[in-house]
Parts: sequence; C-alpha cells; structure tokens
Amino acid sequence: LLETSKLYFGLQGALVMSDEPVQYRIGPISGSARGMSYATREGWLELKQEVSADLRLKGGTQPDLPVHLTATRARYDKEKSGVWLSGPVSISQGPRSVQAGSGMVSLDARNRISFALLTDGTRVLDASEAARQDGGAQSIRGEFDPASEELRTVVVEGNVRFASQRPGNVTRLEAQ
Repeated sequence: LLETSKLYFGLQGALVMSDEPVQYRIGPISGSARGMSYATREGWLELKQEVSADLRLKGGTQPDLPVHLTATRARYDKEKSGVWLSGPVSISQGPRSVQAGSGMVSLDARNRISFALLTDGTRVLDASEAARQDGGAQSIRGEFDPASEELRTVVVEGNVRFASQRPGNVTRLEAQ
C-alpha cells in the first residue's frame, strides 16, 4: 500500500513521482516519507526525504517493541532484492540504538530480512537499566534468520571500540 497526492508521470507513464508526504505499508513495515519516485517497469521505489519506518518483529529479545528506522533517503529495488539507505541512518528498539552514515538491507524472495550492512561510521548504544553499553566501528554486518527474524551473526570491522558499564564494573574492547 502506497498513499500520496499530486502525482506526476514521466517516461511515458513508467515513472510515477510526487513531492508530497507519502504513507506506506509493506507486510509488517509501515512508515512515511516526503516525496517518492516509482519506476513501474523496473520495480524500484525511491523515498526521497525524511524516511521513517516501523517494523514489528516476531522474534528477538524484545519482540513486543517495534524497530524504528529513520534515514534521509531510501531506495527499494525489487530486482536486486534490497533496500539502500542514505544517512544519517538510525535504527532503534526501546533503549537500544544504532547510527550509521549509510546502510543496505538484503531481502529474501518473501521480502524478509536476510542480511544488513551499516557503514560510514557506526555507533551502537544500549542504555538499559542493568548496564550501559556504547561502541562503534567503521561497519557492522549482520546476518538474520529470515523465518525467525533473529540475528544469527554480527561482524564488526574497522576501528572497533566497545565499552560496557555496570555498577562497579567497566569493560573496554578495542580492535581493528
């Protein structure tokens, strides 16, 4: 579902565009943006500005809390089975958040997340009551189980730094 107003067409009707607010829903994802371009033949959708999305996961450590994403711009390409995010990109779920300069999400044939890559400097923060965790790196790559939506593997690269603070205990890690 895609809702907007003041549509205009290009390339003999194969490109649909708007500069107005956009509301969308794709499976468990709902969100908004300002402006869009949709290529009907090529199967891509570009959300031009102020992209916001909420995703309800069925698995994970906090399935009752939605994952909220914001980005400057997003482009979904059906043929390439992915979403490209221009930043700053922010992803949060309750007290946990990740920020990055840009990102890419790979989808399986049923449009479920299978892989995500955040680049251009990332920062991770968990401000839970039990402990505060703060870290960052040049890139973070995660592989997901599409069926359960759970994160299986995380690879963090480039100027990795991490700190965890609990009452009376501080742990630090630095690596390349």
